[in-house]
Formats: sequence, C-alpha cells, structure tokens
Amino acid sequence: MIVLDKIYKSYGKNKNILQGLSLKIEPSNIISFVSPNGCGKTTLLIILSNLIYYDKGNIKSTNEYKAVALIEEPIFYHHLTGFQNLAYLLEKSEIHKVYELINLFQMKNFINNKVSIYSLGMKQRLALCYLFSVRANLVLLDEPMSALDPIEYE
Repeated sequence: MIVLDKIYKSYGKNKNILQGLSLKIEPSNIISFVSPNGCGKTTLLIILSNLIYYDKGNIKSTNEYKAVALIEEPIFYHHLTGFQNLAYLLEKSEIHKVYELINLFQMKNFINNKVSIYSLGMKQRLALCYLFSVRANLVLLDEPMSALDPIEYE
C-alpha cells in the first residue's frame, strides 16, 4: 500500500497544484483520476514515479515499489524499429512477454518499421507494450488512450 499524506506541490510562487492531497493506494487496485485540466493529475503521477519531488507532506509505502509510467508522449529511439526499441529497453528475462503483447495491441504490421514513421497512436501502443512487459508493481498511465482511435480500444 502507498499512502500519501497531505502532499503539496507548487510551481513558482503563485502556481499551487497539489494542496494537501491525501490518498491510499491499495495493491491490485485500479484508480482513475477524473478532474478538470490543470488540477494536478499529471503532477501527482510524476511525483509517484519519483521524477519530481513534492514540497510538503509524506509518502509512505508498506513495501518498496517499482513504478513504470507513460506520461504525455512516449519517447523512443527513432532510428530503431519498434521491436529493436523493446529489445533494447527490456531485460532478456522480460522479452518473451513482448510477442503476446504485440498481438494484443495489434502491432504485427508495423513492429519492424522504424519508429520515426510511427503515428502518435502507434507510439502509444508501443509504450503500452513496454509497460506491460516490465516487472513493476505500480503502473502509472496519464491519458493512455488519448492518441488511440476509438475502434482500437473497444
């Protein structure tokens, strides 16, 4: 379990984003944050992925957690194919999972193309394939379906 207790985060003097946020994240739960733009959802995910620090408050975990995150646009090596990116990023023990996920995310037709020609939706699917291949006990997704066509995630 991860417990956030009165978390505060601001950017500059007048840009208060999180103001005393408290939250418990239980293992194996799926949590969705639905709120207006600019209220701190992405900031919270970035804090949970340990990419930025919060200003005040406490975050405690009953166990150490490994977070993987898809926040905003995924970034890959454009000169490599999708499969080469996955092979580079994943440990050898994790690569076997990729083949099943390539089928699940309907990537067979473009996985061997260079990422430089991928649309944002194709990059999003490649990122999801990566995230679900690694061993992590916290997966953070910031608008994971924003670039996917509706028919693709039915």
